[in-house]
Amino acid sequence: MLLISSQGKISRFLLLWNIAMSLRSSSQAANLTLAFCLVVLFGSALAKPLGLGGYGQFDFWVLCVLVSVLFGLPLTIMELALAKRTRITPLVGLMQLTRDADVSPRWRMLGWIAVAMMVLVGGGLLHDAMLLSIVPHQLNMGWLMYLILCIVAFGLSLIPRQWLIILTGLATVLVVILGFSHQVVQTWTWTDMTWLEWSKAVIMSMVTSGLGWGLYWTYASQQSTIPERVTKDALSIWFMQLLGLVALAIVQNHSSEMVQQWLTLVAVLGLTSLLLQTVREQLVAKNMILPIQALILLLPLFIWIIPLHSSILYFGLCALGLSLVLSYAIFVAWRMKISHVRKGINFSNEAIYNLWRIIMRIGLPIAMILAVVGWVAN
Repeated sequence: MLLISSQGKISRFLLLWNIAMSLRSSSQAANLTLAFCLVVLFGSALAKPLGLGGYGQFDFWVLCVLVSVLFGLPLTIMELALAKRTRITPLVGLMQLTRDADVSPRWRMLGWIAVAMMVLVGGGLLHDAMLLSIVPHQLNMGWLMYLILCIVAFGLSLIPRQWLIILTGLATVLVVILGFSHQVVQTWTWTDMTWLEWSKAVIMSMVTSGLGWGLYWTYASQQSTIPERVTKDALSIWFMQLLGLVALAIVQNHSSEMVQQWLTLVAVLGLTSLLLQTVREQLVAKNMILPIQALILLLPLFIWIIPLHSSILYFGLCALGLSLVLSYAIFVAWRMKISHVRKGINFSNEAIYNLWRIIMRIGLPIAMILAVVGWVAN
C-alpha cells in the first residue's frame, strides 16, 4: 500500500511538472530549475569545506536571506538586462557590450572565466557525489568512478534540454523531501553575528546561486520574446534561489540512506549535464571548432583528479565566484553607459533604478570586499 501511495504521489508530481513545463518555454524553465538546484546541490557540496555541516544557527541563515534580498535580486536583474541588451549568449554578447561601452577588450575575459567556472563547478558536484558511499572506498578506484561520472554527464548533455530539466528538478526535489523526512532533529539557536559568519553568508548566497556565470543570461537570450521589463522574470528566478536557500537550511547534510544517495547522484548528473550543455551552446555561438570545444569542456573536469585536498579546490571556486560577481557589478555599474543599462532594465520607477544603481556601484563592492577580508582574516 505504501509503495502504491508513493507511486501515486510521484505520478501526480510528474503531471504537475509537465504542465509547468508546457506553460513556460524551456529557456525559462531551465533558469528556474538551475536557480533552485544549484543552491541546494552546490550549497550541500560547499557546506563541509565552509564548516557549515548541520549548521543550526538562525542568525547565519537570516544573513544568507538578507544577502540574497540585498544583492541576489539586483544581480539577477542585471543578468537578464544584459540578455535583453545583447540578445545573444555571454561570450559573444560581451564583445558587443565592450564595443558599445568603448572599454578595454580585457573585460571579455569575464565570459571565458565564467565558462571555466561552470565546468569546474560541474566537476566539483561530481566529485562530491563520488565521495558518497555509493561505491565502496576500499576499492581505491575513486578516480575511475569520477571519470565514469564525467563521461555519463557529458553524454547526458547531448540529450534535449527539456529532459534534463525534468530529470534534475525532480531528483533534487525528491532529495529535499527525503532529506527532510530523514533528518536528525537538531537544536536551532540564535548566536552573535560575526564577521566570519557574514563572509560565509555572502559566499553561500552569491556563489551557489550561479550569479555572474552567465547562466541566466544564456537562457534568457534564447527566449523567443524577451519582455520589455525584466523585473518579473528576475523575481521568479530570485524566488527559486531563495527557496533553494530555505531548503538547504532545513536539509543540510547528505543522508546515509542509500535511496537519497542515488537520487543525489542523479540530480548532480542532471545539473552537471545542464552546465556542460550551457557551455557548449556558448562555444557553438562563438563558432569554436569541435576539438577546442572538447578541450574546454573536459580539461576543467580533470582538475578534480589532481591529488589535492578537495577543500582547496572548493575555496578556489568560492574566490572565483566572488570575483566574477564583483567584476560584473563593476563593469555594468561603472563601465557601461548609463543609458544602455537603464534601457536594458527599464524600471517603471526612476527611484527604484537609482536604488539599484547605488547597490550595484557601492553596496555590492563593499559587501564583497568585507566578505573576502573577513574570510581571509579568519
